[in-house]
Amino acid sequence: MENEYITVKNLTLAYDLKPVVFDLSFNIKKGMMVAIIGPNGAGKSTVLKGMLGLVKPISGVIEYFNNPFSTYKKNITYVPQKETVDWSFPMTVFQAVMMGRYGKLGWFKTPKSYDRKIVNSALEQVGLLELKNQQIAELSGGQQQRVFLARALASEAEVLFLDEPFQGVDIYSEKTIVQVLKNLHSQGKTIIAVHHNLQTAQDYFSDILLLNVGLIAFGKAKDVLTQENINRTYRK
Repeated sequence: MENEYITVKNLTLAYDLKPVVFDLSFNIKKGMMVAIIGPNGAGKSTVLKGMLGLVKPISGVIEYFNNPFSTYKKNITYVPQKETVDWSFPMTVFQAVMMGRYGKLGWFKTPKSYDRKIVNSALEQVGLLELKNQQIAELSGGQQQRVFLARALASEAEVLFLDEPFQGVDIYSEKTIVQVLKNLHSQGKTIIAVHHNLQTAQDYFSDILLLNVGLIAFGKAKDVLTQENINRTYRK
């Protein structure tokens, strides 16, 4: 279908009036699986937060399939870096994943058996069903990241944003996360993730956006990950 794009046009983002990324323009087609790659300080997480409305643009436009973020946000979910979360909060794995249903339920409605079924299915997909009654503080880093992913699955969102989903996780968790994301991709979901490993990028993602304050290159992984583009991105 035509015009099924997340459109970013002339986007400039700043923290405390200090610009972080300048004049970005790109279109992410519905169903793409995109990695945003660049060096530390390139603005990768800032771009994600800008697209999520968490950082207000200085200038530019962001549209979701011809809709502003405000009218489309119920179809979007976000998996932040796990280091940004207080894992000491007293909550079970099941309760944490059920939070993904609140966008469908509303905060003051009681989850039904259908919601519990979706949460259990999400936990099964990430290999945590047997730990659903465990406190989140007792989990390993990889297990905590899979809880985040299960929460995203439970939301049944059409667009998933993930900030460094493979950072600090064990090999089993990484393989599980990749498989879940590829399954979502095959279902036509749109996935956008900050990623740092150039060696796995082409295997994990269909498309690559190379970023270093400005846009360096964007397109199919095999076309974008050239030595010339990598050198420009990392300024070697």
